[in-house]
Amino acid sequence: MVVYQRVHDEILQALKDNVYPVGTLLPPEPELERIYSVSRTTVRRAIAKLSEEGYVQVRQGYGTMVLKNIYPSETFEFSRLHHFENTLSIRHVNVPNPEKMSARGMYINTVPTDKVVSEALQVKLNTPVFRVQRIFYSGETPLMFLNNYVRTDFSRD
Repeated sequence: MVVYQRVHDEILQALKDNVYPVGTLLPPEPELERIYSVSRTTVRRAIAKLSEEGYVQVRQGYGTMVLKNIYPSETFEFSRLHHFENTLSIRHVNVPNPEKMSARGMYINTVPTDKVVSEALQVKLNTPVFRVQRIFYSGETPLMFLNNYVRTDFSRD
């Protein structure tokens, strides 16, 4: 395995383990070099790949911000998407028959926020929010179950 790929995979695992939550910064490059015992070039290549995949955003002079969580379920990896930008991440995946991608059925209800959703939407714990649930298919094959959460104060009459 190429060294930068190993660093990429280890940082991705850290995202799965929520070591670096959404909205936080990854450690600076010198610290990542020390953590993974690699060169700056290797760290930069790993971070560039994570950025291309939409997991982080590099801001010169500011740092590398985590954009979305990676949940630990390998068998159904898109079953817990909660953030709007994650709905766009499907383009980073090898989707069978992407031209046949469709959403079927929709269920909308109001639920109290848990810790993750309340932090993501920046509301108090147990605040009522709209939950929109859909199943996405590739042809006739179910591909993912998607939950989106919307603050109730964002809706219009």
